[in-house]
Order: sequence, then structure tokens, then C-alpha cells
Amino acid sequence: MTDTLQRPARSTSRQSGAAARRPLEAGLLGALWAVCAGLVAIAVPVLLVWAADGRSGSGAADALRAVGQVWLVAHGAGLEVPGGMLGLTPLGLLVLPLALLLRAAGHGARECRVTTLRQAGLLALSISVPYGVLAAVVSALAVSHAVHPVAWQALLAGCAVGAVGGFIGA
Repeated sequence: MTDTLQRPARSTSRQSGAAARRPLEAGLLGALWAVCAGLVAIAVPVLLVWAADGRSGSGAADALRAVGQVWLVAHGAGLEVPGGMLGLTPLGLLVLPLALLLRAAGHGARECRVTTLRQAGLLALSISVPYGVLAAVVSALAVSHAVHPVAWQALLAGCAVGAVGGFIGA
């Protein structure tokens, strides 16, 4: 039986001389993946509750807007509601986007072969800016007749969460 330490290393296409991925490309893909995965993770319980409530007069579009609103609140973006402003950041819910960004940045760092802090910062920047822009897009799509997400807070909060998760992950 062959011992694990005595086996020759497998050569993959990345290790055998293929060009490393560019940080901008890896950052864009990582940000897009983290946003989509975060929205899906929040959508599952929200849509299950919506589907289970037979007395709800709201449609699927309202439930999907609620998904976007919950996702934005998890990042620290404010919501304008009829009674005032909701500006609460549930730290437990903030763990989800941070974990997804850590995973995306770690994958991007491996793809880009990040070895220095400067390269890690560049990758984090290339993740945080698109992540913030996507958060602003989600805030524009999550507007309902009663709840209006604050777009500039979504942009800044998305960039901040993306920078922290991206840099630590890289």
C-alpha cells in the first residue's frame, strides 16, 4: 500500500505552467458568486415561509424583494420604512456574507497565486468594488411601496464588507 506522503504530487493545469488568472477577473467572479450565494441562502427560508403562509396576500415578487431587503440589512444598509429608518446590523447575519467572501477570496487567491500583501490588497479591492456595486443594484431592485433601501449605504456597506472579507480571505 502506498503511503500518502510517498505519492508523487499530481500536476494540474494550473501547476504545470498555465497562466495565473488576473486579480480583476477573479475579483469580479468572486464578488458575483458571493452575492448570488448569499441571496440564495437568504431566499430559501424567506420563500419557504412565504409559501407556507396561505393567508399572505403578497406575491412572489414581494417575497423576492424581502430577500433583497434582508440581504441588505445583513450588510448594514439602512431601510426607509413608513415609521422612520431601520438601521440595524444583525451580527449573526453578517457572518453569512463574510464567510462567502472569505471563500471567494481564498479561491481567487489560489487562482491568482497571491503571495504578497500588495497582491492580497489588489484582490480585495477587485472583490469589494464590484460587491458594493452589486449591493447597490440589489437595493434598487428591492424597493417596494413601503420599504426603500438607501442605495448609497448599500454601496458603502457592500464595499466595506467586501473589503474586509476579501482581504482576510486573500
